[in-house]
Amino acid sequence: MDTIVLAALARWPNVPDVHHWLMLDARGRFRLRATDYASSGRFDVIGNPAISEFIGRNYQPDAHGRWYFQNGPQRVFVRLAVTPWIYRCERGHPPLTHTGRVATCIEGLWIDDLARPIMLTDIGPGAVDDRDLGQIQDALTDDDGQSVGDASLERWLSLPDQGSLLFSWAGTRHLVQSIRHGDLGARFGFDADPVLPSEDGRA
Repeated sequence: MDTIVLAALARWPNVPDVHHWLMLDARGRFRLRATDYASSGRFDVIGNPAISEFIGRNYQPDAHGRWYFQNGPQRVFVRLAVTPWIYRCERGHPPLTHTGRVATCIEGLWIDDLARPIMLTDIGPGAVDDRDLGQIQDALTDDDGQSVGDASLERWLSLPDQGSLLFSWAGTRHLVQSIRHGDLGARFGFDADPVLPSEDGRA
């Protein structure tokens, strides 16, 4: 957390939290609520890299798995399009989060019912950026060690219990598991859509 943020917290410790203003999209871009949000529900991509980097440096979860940006003395809770982290993946390199952190250990790979790879690393759970899906598919093999094509992957997604997929990356090898998209938060311990305490009864 930035030094100026820590100083602001010490000076103003009880500033009310903010909800429904910030989100993280499926490509790891922070988005701010649009001026017409009330009618459109839209969030606009934050185009200023310095602001996005500041948010990323001060981005973390609370005890309930609700992710937020510590904006000075104020917590701005983040709606997650998929997961708390979004990973960029390039063969021969460790995964990289949307905030620029390098994962040192891959702990597993899941594929949800939307065909989206979900990677668990020492940093935490994250969806793979869709621009890197080809790299992930190239790292998948079946029980016989054969590369997995589109047709084989589609068959596995429809009947994941009928065969195994193996994922090999950066010297590690994992059995791929299936998961429902709606179960991601419960499985990995995060709240994708934090709400006001008055809406869920939590402090």
